[in-house]
Amino acid sequence: MVGNARLRVAVIGLGIGARHADRYAKLADARLTAVCDRQESLAANVAARYGCAASTDAERMLDEHAPDAVSICTPPATHAALTEAAAARGIHVLVEKPMAPSTADCDRMIAACRNAGVRLMVGHKKRFAPPFVRLRELAAPVGPLGAVRQVIARYVHGGMPDKDWFWARNDGGGPVLENHVHAADVLGFVAGRPSRVHAEGALRFVEGRAGQLNLAAYSARFLGLEPGRDVVVSVGYGMVGPIPFPVLCDEHWLFACERGVAEVSGPFDNPSLLRWAPRGAGAAEDIREERWPDADPFRGELEHFLNCVRHDRPPRASGEEARHAVEFCLAVQESARSGRTVVFANGSDACEPAGTR
Repeated sequence: MVGNARLRVAVIGLGIGARHADRYAKLADARLTAVCDRQESLAANVAARYGCAASTDAERMLDEHAPDAVSICTPPATHAALTEAAAARGIHVLVEKPMAPSTADCDRMIAACRNAGVRLMVGHKKRFAPPFVRLRELAAPVGPLGAVRQVIARYVHGGMPDKDWFWARNDGGGPVLENHVHAADVLGFVAGRPSRVHAEGALRFVEGRAGQLNLAAYSARFLGLEPGRDVVVSVGYGMVGPIPFPVLCDEHWLFACERGVAEVSGPFDNPSLLRWAPRGAGAAEDIREERWPDADPFRGELEHFLNCVRHDRPPRASGEEARHAVEFCLAVQESARSGRTVVFANGSDACEPAGTR
């Protein structure tokens, strides 16, 4: 357990990591001590903005500034080695999603942090989005909605990044892993672990990325959060549209529960509206609406991470949960490419896909 002093934090990688640095700098119980990026001018500019040290060498930064915790925001292929380096120095780790390009790398990261006695959390900020948190409360065993039994989702991302690491199978893994992993983690959050998935997918409207997928539609079955409460899932995913097309790029989730129904919707990556009603409701006034227009799940994620570090508590977005999301995205890709259903070996800690049929 860390004492009451402000936690010393650092950030490695200043793409999405710049947002980590910004939020840390605004948290009362944190002190941003250093930032690191291979691009020297970027590191220097961010450091000057927040009054901290700058570095271009991650391990040297960890040695020189000895933070209590670090955000690793580099391309996924580097996550395992950097996590091991931080853990070996007794530094708690928040690593951006996707956790890694492979479940083997995920296992390395989990083992390194467990053996070093440090916390490992993965940047699945949707677990801190108020509509999904509230849905979990409503769908609890004693909640008014009861267990989730079906999910129908539209998850469409605007724009298509042109970074080689993003599309590489041994790094970002392409849109289905790099971006859709958020949706996979939402499914884990509300529906438990997967038992099987069948997907169709393709590459559309992109040149020079042969062999990748940037759209997919799949049906799946999840085990549910309670025994005997399995969940049927259908999802449409795509990274096919221009960013300025707001309707296309909204998120939309429907949940059929044992005692009611619910809908989560709003801007992509930050849905802000939850609508729900008891099953059998017959009038408009039976529909409840809850809104969080000013929510910042990103800030909530970092606050939660630091609270887990300070009080030695397991994080909501653990390495084990994030591993399942990586595994599920890889299975979606495998099914879409092979045309076969992927069946998961549920019941084991590894939860590897058992095969296709």
